[in-house]
Amino acid sequence: TKYCDWVPNMKINKSLKTQQGATLIVALFALLAMTLLTVATKESSTLQSKMTSAYQQKSLSNYAAETALRTGEQFLRNNIKNTTNLNQFTGGNKGLYSNYPMLGHIDTTEPASSKLSDPLNPKLWDNNNSIEVNGYDSSLAASPRYIIEYIGRDKGTANKVVIDYNDQNSSADNKPHVFQITAIGWSRDEAIYTVLQSNYKTGQGSGHFIY
Repeated sequence: TKYCDWVPNMKINKSLKTQQGATLIVALFALLAMTLLTVATKESSTLQSKMTSAYQQKSLSNYAAETALRTGEQFLRNNIKNTTNLNQFTGGNKGLYSNYPMLGHIDTTEPASSKLSDPLNPKLWDNNNSIEVNGYDSSLAASPRYIIEYIGRDKGTANKVVIDYNDQNSSADNKPHVFQITAIGWSRDEAIYTVLQSNYKTGQGSGHFIY
């Protein structure tokens, strides 16, 4: 009788151990799944954070470059009011260059490339070749900068070819002067920057310019 009572108990104990083992495996798989989900969520959050930070940094550099570009345009409006003022673009003035001669006003030419060979290289911009925008956000890696290059008089054609003023063509007096402004702005990270460029022209006539 003892033997008969004992055999069923052995079967019951074996069944309980099997169930306990299965429960442990399920729990381990559940824990693994939760761990993987947590890691994936954390990585996704980190990636989104980096993307947001990169967007913010790029926005800062865009705003800085845009400010420098508008500052260059404002310089032209404030300081270049007639053809005589064009003598500032001899290359001797920091950041003001001439890629085209104008008889009686510009005796020598010095293109921007002579001092800033590659505007897209942020390491080349410095106090010797460009104009700094003062009073801008001091938290940035560097203050935004700009250069202005006089490129001649506009023919009014679609390809914006300038008139050869040296041919003494009197009709050139009726064409506006054209300037090219190049600006750079940085974010807080010096590796993130933006370079912008615009063409700016005066009004017609050889006397006072109309912007």
